[in-house]
Amino acid sequence: MSFSRTYDGIPPTGSVTINSGAAYTTSAAVTLDLIALDGGSGVADMRFSNDNSSWSGWETYTGSKAWNLVGGGGAKTVYVQFRDAAGNGSLGLIADTIVLGTPEDNDGDGIPNAVEGVGDPDGDGIPNYLDPDSDNDGVPDAAEWALGTDPYDTENPDRLPLNWWPLAVALLLAGMAVAYRLNRRARRS
Repeated sequence: MSFSRTYDGIPPTGSVTINSGAAYTTSAAVTLDLIALDGGSGVADMRFSNDNSSWSGWETYTGSKAWNLVGGGGAKTVYVQFRDAAGNGSLGLIADTIVLGTPEDNDGDGIPNAVEGVGDPDGDGIPNYLDPDSDNDGVPDAAEWALGTDPYDTENPDRLPLNWWPLAVALLLAGMAVAYRLNRRARRS
């Protein structure tokens, strides 16, 4: 009779994503998406922390986990450690960050300050996060954002007609009318 023993000295690796990669959440209750790999004995356990110091107990590895963020609003980081069946713990920092709270939107255009930044492409002395028309082309940033054009591009101003709001409303109403007609036809059938 012979026995062989394989030594597993390779720690697992992995990643965590909070709420499918969202930048913001208004709820402290989040979902963690987890991916862990181990080339030796296989991933067995995982544990979590909100501060990279105090850790939850080890629990069986799964691909997702309900978790609660702690403290008030602001940037929140969740840390994860994985352990394989041989007892090797993951190395390095495995973490993701999300902002708890409503994103600030000082100019009211529906684009969070963090996205707009503090730049001033049109040179009017008003930073993007306070300027409702960051490229000074006469079309509000919110409209450019919704239409898929660049609200910060001063080199290529958007070529929308001056009376673009009535056009947008007309297109919206036309789409609603078509949807209404299709719905009526479907009900008759």
